[in-house]
Amino acid sequence: MVFIWYLLRFCLMTVALVVLVLGLYITLANAGLIRIPTYERSRIEASEEELREGRKDVAGLLPDTCLYGIYDPKGEYLEGNFPERLQEEAWEITADDGYTGRFYNTFYMRLEREDGKILVIRYQYIAKFENPLVRRLFPNAEFLFLGVLLVLFPLQAALTARSFGRYLKKRLQVLTEIAGKVGREDLNFQQEHSDIREVDEVLTSLFVMKQALQKSLKEQWEARQQKQEQVAALAHDIKTPLTIIRGNAELVQETEDLEEIREWDREILDGARQLEGYLAVLQETLRERDEGQDKEEGEETFDGCGFVRELEEKARALGRAGQVEVSCSLPEEDVTIRGRSGIREELMRAAQNVISNGVDYCPPGTCLRITAETIRHRQEDFWQITVTDSGPGFTGEVLLHGTEQFYQGDKSRTGADHYGMGLYIARTILEEAGGYLRLENAPEAGGQVRMGLPVEAG
Repeated sequence: MVFIWYLLRFCLMTVALVVLVLGLYITLANAGLIRIPTYERSRIEASEEELREGRKDVAGLLPDTCLYGIYDPKGEYLEGNFPERLQEEAWEITADDGYTGRFYNTFYMRLEREDGKILVIRYQYIAKFENPLVRRLFPNAEFLFLGVLLVLFPLQAALTARSFGRYLKKRLQVLTEIAGKVGREDLNFQQEHSDIREVDEVLTSLFVMKQALQKSLKEQWEARQQKQEQVAALAHDIKTPLTIIRGNAELVQETEDLEEIREWDREILDGARQLEGYLAVLQETLRERDEGQDKEEGEETFDGCGFVRELEEKARALGRAGQVEVSCSLPEEDVTIRGRSGIREELMRAAQNVISNGVDYCPPGTCLRITAETIRHRQEDFWQITVTDSGPGFTGEVLLHGTEQFYQGDKSRTGADHYGMGLYIARTILEEAGGYLRLENAPEAGGQVRMGLPVEAG
């Protein structure tokens, strides 16, 4: 309806503009300042009898805007005010019927005088100004008024559009304000109203969106708080088994016993040191940091085969506790892994999480398989480490969500001691390093985790 009103207003203003210009034209014509198009023909017809009588003052009987020429019966130009270029042309044009038009507004008339001479008159059917000076500037008064109309029409159209735009801008200002509040996450506002129905519908949609966004942000905050509490509880609970491991390991280290026990003890101490490192990382993650704090810059490269062999040793140590055999297969090639400073330690942590999960899923007496190879993925070379367990394999749900934080959906492959962090941490570390982690099911049996590490070019 707002558009229809302004369209009607536009039409009314256009009609008013036409009426104004036409009224000005009629007023000037009635005042004698403009000669209407029939002025010259009317003056000629009024003086036609005197013109046929052959009076000498022909120019005085005709309007000053007319041209004329007097010819003998053979067409010889005798006198008049025809320019030289029109003298012969005027005679030929009127030779047949004595009256004809020329172009759209120029006409010729032939009159036979009583003295036998021929009078040819040229006149125009256009409006002209009475003042000669103005007439020289604007030969056609109709074109002048038409030009004024053509200039004023887009001007009034622009003014109407500007007025319409200001009206809409004022009505839409409330949308801009609410959108700005939503962008700033300032959701403390009530539903607004406008006198335009379509704007009201958008305002209602924004208010509904605000309520949904408010609910979503609240749920995210609560979920974040819950995750933070879970991580804090996990960090606290690590201290208990860590104390037990360190205390018993130190007692065993002081005894003179079998060399095998000393080897196990060394592995226990290594595990304790790793737990301490994890705990430090976890506590650092929970501690608030300045947003401008940057990570240590630099690059690091290391041998891929050596990395897998170290991983194999840690896997065998984990496998002994669960009576799981570990087999490892490496290609005969040198592979260099690239990444930022400290990436090897983080990648080892990620791989150990995958190995730990694989050992947990293997029934006692079965085997955990580790293989490594160089592959081409996403147009880049990767050192792919594949860990295959002998468990029941992944369900469809786990294949989709298994790497999400705190996911514990597959109870057949997890126990009460799992917090849904291992694969999530591994995936996060690998992706930050430019690699990848994929969950699959092995063709024969068991779950399969593929870890891709970026290989140094060249």
